Amino acid sequence: MKYRILICDDNRIELRIIYTYVQTFVAMYKQNAEINTFFNAQDVIKFCETRPIDIAFLDINMDEEECSGIKLARHILQHSPKVVNVFVTGEMASVPEVFSVRCFDYIQKPIDSEKFRLSFIRAIKQASVVNNAQSTASLMITVDNLKKKIRQSTISYIEKELARSKIVLNNGEIIYIYETIKSLYERLEQDFIQVNQSVIINMSNIADMNKGVVLLKNGTTFVLGRTFVKTAKDAFNNFQMF
Repeated sequence: MKYRILICDDNRIELRIIYTYVQTFVAMYKQNAEINTFFNAQDVIKFCETRPIDIAFLDINMDEEECSGIKLARHILQHSPKVVNVFVTGEMASVPEVFSVRCFDYIQKPIDSEKFRLSFIRAIKQASVVNNAQSTASLMITVDNLKKKIRQSTISYIEKELARSKIVLNNGEIIYIYETIKSLYERLEQDFIQVNQSVIINMSNIADMNKGVVLLKNGTTFVLGRTFVKTAKDAFNNFQMF
């Protein structure tokens, strides 16, 4: 697994220190990781809107009045609900605020290298657990008034057909259900992307995405809707990095 790690601190010296620790421990424990550093919250907000984050090291008390570390963590959670949030800060926020953004760990400044190392290990283990849970995630559907559970990784794509949604599995099996594309998309994990108003695709089945067309590995093609182009391409490009 490749971890996408995000670090944000409005103090450039502190930001460099945290980055150095993370970089050191990534190498020490031979982890495959992409480390992204940010000096201000607004850049983080733009970044995480199109890229899933696995672990975030955040300062709580940033100078930006419009976006504290708590608010930033909340924004990241909206786009990466499985993110492991670790606060690295000189002053602890109130307990209710911290728990409201699912704080996984807390590192006090000035940073103690051993405490940071232990926190890093715990964060990596937690992110790994979350990732494994995602790979075995299921989707509960209703077929002929009966509940049925299917593993999300077995889904090739989902397509709207009149009042129904057609779920096509990797083995060619087709399941029809009465549930909207919007509702299904909200219940799927991040490896799925909506490419137009009527189609959701498992990105592991995409061979290419170019010139307004999405080509699947089995040769099936779909039109890439104009309003979905940027989101879909960004998501697919990020998916290919793992």
